[in-house]
Amino acid sequence: MGRLRAARGAQGIELPQTTQRAMARQAEAEREKHVKIIATEGEALSAGRLAEAADVIADHHEIFALSK
Repeated sequence: MGRLRAARGAQGIELPQTTQRAMARQAEAEREKHVKIIATEGEALSAGRLAEAADVIADHHEIFALSK
């Protein structure tokens, strides 16, 4: 694994492996957090749309009773 170099300001400074690993773990945790947030937002949106559909069905139940 190569060494990371600072992007700006402190060019030429090499970070120790332990620091690189800690930064990588932190970045991975941030990515996982972002994925969970997106998934939760999608679930909330889906639940809202499902509730709306249930309201429509409840308001117009006679249309769905035609199959009986």
